[in-house]
Amino acid sequence: MVTFEIRTLIYILGITHLIQLLILGWHYRLHRNVPGLGWWLLWSLAEVLAGAGMLLRDIPALELVSVLGFNLFAVAGMMGQYVGLLRFCGKKENRKVLLVLLLLYFLSIFWLTAVRDDIQWRSVLFSVTLAALSFLSTYALLRYRPPGIASSANLALFFFLIHGGIFSIRGWLFLTGTPMRVFESTPLNVMAYLDAIICGLVWTFSFILMMNQRLNQEIREAREEMELIFNTSPDAVLITRLEDGWIVNVNDAFTVLSGYRREEAIGRNVTDLNLWRNLEEREVLVRRLRENRSVQNYETRFFRKDGEALTVSLSAKTIQLHNGLHVISVNRDISERIRAEAERERLIGELQEALKKVKTLSGLLPTCASCRKIRNDKGEWEPMEIYIRERSEADFSHGICPECIEKLYPDLAAEILGK
Repeated sequence: MVTFEIRTLIYILGITHLIQLLILGWHYRLHRNVPGLGWWLLWSLAEVLAGAGMLLRDIPALELVSVLGFNLFAVAGMMGQYVGLLRFCGKKENRKVLLVLLLLYFLSIFWLTAVRDDIQWRSVLFSVTLAALSFLSTYALLRYRPPGIASSANLALFFFLIHGGIFSIRGWLFLTGTPMRVFESTPLNVMAYLDAIICGLVWTFSFILMMNQRLNQEIREAREEMELIFNTSPDAVLITRLEDGWIVNVNDAFTVLSGYRREEAIGRNVTDLNLWRNLEEREVLVRRLRENRSVQNYETRFFRKDGEALTVSLSAKTIQLHNGLHVISVNRDISERIRAEAERERLIGELQEALKKVKTLSGLLPTCASCRKIRNDKGEWEPMEIYIRERSEADFSHGICPECIEKLYPDLAAEILGK
């Protein structure tokens, strides 16, 4: 029959907790932004301290401290584990309630140690508390676990049930009179320590699996989101190798802009597609990207599959991809804008010319002092009405002023003018 020495099991438990602490600490260093991971690290640290408290019970002067420390760290560690699960599942713990329960538990253990010194009731309270926390963790995983981590969550959940069941049995047996012997190799003690060793290792393994599955899911979702943005962008986007312009990927807008199907473009060089007729322009762009890692609003000529020339505004940035430096470039067709600007410049030019013609009327006009004719650019004398009409939008209507009426028609002036 196999027998277990309890102190040996305690040492083994301490070593496994140290291994768990190192593993979780390493993962926390790499992925400290993962919700709940810090609380699992605190759980592992608390279990190490609880194991140290258990080993100090052999020293009479430290018995009270060791008992209180073991109970406090063991229960606080399980609470931290529960909080970590809630945080990992995107839920918020009721911290005030947990702190009040931890304080009540510590005060009860202190009274059962320093005042009454009742190891039986301490064992009942300890077992029932650990069982309750295990079942709370089981409930949290059942109700709140994120999608995509079912396998690892079910593994942790199964051992939470085992852990809670074992300590429920322990609590019931101690409550019904089974004596508690701390360092004796009784079936209850052996079962408790083996349970702690196995469950601790399995939980650590499960938490890491859950974390990795969640990270993989987030990476997958981020990739899908980026692909959606990439493919639905109204601007033509392509990813090319910086060194030689090898096309890695293009979006749907690129196929519309260039006239090339996706399968025609991917795996070929931009020079093969004749996108750049003037390779010096691409060399300028590549040089600027090597120097600054990004280029904004670089205007260049872009040629479609059918040979039509377009003017595009290109913004690009270098990225590390497939162990090499690549370029992601966003190309916006500004041909219509360029044509509109040219048309606007043409209209402005025409208006300026018209204004120049209008302004000639405001200059010095050579006018005959007698007949009032004006000498034009050819040296010919023109009537003032014709000269002004041809050089402006003005026209003339004719009448006789009062002075001329009196001069030309003196007999009728009084009647016409009403004098």
